[in-house]
Amino acid sequence: MTLQRVFIIFLLIMFGVSAVTLYNVSQAVQRKERVLAAKTQELAHLKEERRLLQAEWSYLNRPDRLEKAAQELLDTKQISIEKVTGDVEKVPEPLMPSHPPVARKRYETDVNYNGTEPAAGGDAQ
Repeated sequence: MTLQRVFIIFLLIMFGVSAVTLYNVSQAVQRKERVLAAKTQELAHLKEERRLLQAEWSYLNRPDRLEKAAQELLDTKQISIEKVTGDVEKVPEPLMPSHPPVARKRYETDVNYNGTEPAAGGDAQ
């Protein structure tokens, strides 16, 4: 066999390997595209379902509907403000302090973690 025939056989084998590899990659890409399309469709379906659930939740939480349901199910009666507060004239006025509260001593915040005072004129060591 001459070197030229060996080279041609080598090129034919490489061509065959390349063709098979290209086919496998192409099929893998098509499978991935199908999976992506399915996931995209599922995501769109879930977004639509979420939108519908939010609309239903908003509809069910309307104050007028909740008030009506509470009145029917709980059998409650509306309470007048006078029953809650009683006689407004009997409520005492809040007491105002005659002087502002005393601030905490600075000494309490300067105590080290071990309970000793810091050294005079600088940091404790």
